[in-house]
Amino acid sequence: DAVADNAIRVAADLRDPDCAATILSACEGQSAPTLLVNNAARFAEDGADAFSLDEFSSHMAINVQAPILLTQAFT
Repeated sequence: DAVADNAIRVAADLRDPDCAATILSACEGQSAPTLLVNNAARFAEDGADAFSLDEFSSHMAINVQAPILLTQAFT
């Protein structure tokens, strides 16, 4: 399988603003990436009566900030 032969696994904390650099640096020495799949998401149950700023910040960092930063770094 040609895809499996070229695939690499990278672990990164998507809450970290430098996650794109971490991920792309793992590709050094490989062929340039040609596809970006933004598939990570965070879902934690909460409601107005149990609102947590930390949870909200994690949601926004992973679900909004990371895809934007990864897309910028990828293009």
